[in-house]
Amino acid sequence: NVANSLGVCYAQMGKFEEAVTQFSRVTGQEANDYMAQFNLGCALLSLGREDEAEQSFYRAVESEPNEAAPYFQLAKLCKRQNRLEEALSHLRRTVDLRPSWAKAWRMFGECMLELGDDVEAMNGFKNALKINGEDAAALSGLAILYGRVESNLEIALSLARRSVELEPNNVLFGQRLAELLWQSRELDKALAQCQRVTALAPDDEVISQLQEKIV
Repeated sequence: NVANSLGVCYAQMGKFEEAVTQFSRVTGQEANDYMAQFNLGCALLSLGREDEAEQSFYRAVESEPNEAAPYFQLAKLCKRQNRLEEALSHLRRTVDLRPSWAKAWRMFGECMLELGDDVEAMNGFKNALKINGEDAAALSGLAILYGRVESNLEIALSLARRSVELEPNNVLFGQRLAELLWQSRELDKALAQCQRVTALAPDDEVISQLQEKIV
């Protein structure tokens, strides 16, 4: 317990190598210690040691199969590596165990959006927003989906604007708002939004190409 707590302190201080040493002390003595395995996975992930982190999260799952947290971490890791089907499998298990986890539902929506399943993506984003109406990523993702139906453009713009209000420095959310403004032919506003995003990301080719189309 002391070694695990010391590892947590190191992790909170950003000293992840030291944290890994302490968590490994625990798992070396008690391989089935759920908390130490989970903490070890998080520390390894912070160091970019993804393969080792994945192994630790799986060991945590083996120790406590009804804990949602390691499934969510596995989903994040798989999504980062573009292993979307595996990520979805872990996310389904996450929300089965903890249906009120907004971030898990949002990530579910993001994975489905990338896979082109608009219906399931919309369900994921809507579930996330039922739990946390201020989830900017879910608002932005849902805006894109509503924007694909011309009759829902007004709703799409409202959602996109809210996501940008919540996270004004997020380049992706700004791009999406600019695209929806262009789609609705609000060209002056779309151009102004492009210029705002360009100030945040001068080398972003997507916003540069959109700006050219608007002009």
